[in-house]
Amino acid sequence: MIAVQSIASSKPVLDTMIELAVARHSHRVVVAGSAALDICAALCRRGFCRVATATHRRLPGGGYDVAFITGYHSLATLEERLLRVAQLLTGHATIAIWVNAVGQGHGQTIQQLLRRTGFIVQSGAKCENGYVLAASRHEGSVLANIA
Repeated sequence: MIAVQSIASSKPVLDTMIELAVARHSHRVVVAGSAALDICAALCRRGFCRVATATHRRLPGGGYDVAFITGYHSLATLEERLLRVAQLLTGHATIAIWVNAVGQGHGQTIQQLLRRTGFIVQSGAKCENGYVLAASRHEGSVLANIA
């Protein structure tokens, strides 16, 4: 079952993503989406020093502990970004996806996308301009389907 909590409208979405993904300063973090550079800079300001965007060509596969995906415009774009970052994550990684107000109503489809890539939604939180879903992957999940 997914735990959903309400977020005060003044709380930034990135803070919510960090909380739900249980991201720590020691984790390697990969960021994908239209706001990836801004998020990387914000994470660095918060003390995360092992951060990269998914657009870098030489990212090590299977080496990242946490992924953040933001700012998608369609389910196809989200799926493309999810497949890209899933290849870069460890077997026990966590992913947080910000779904803007335009994407609301696609929660079930997003959960299916996550399941197909071996993730299980663990929690979610409402924001004034959308919601955040956090999912985790466990060793032995459907890693073979990520291609």
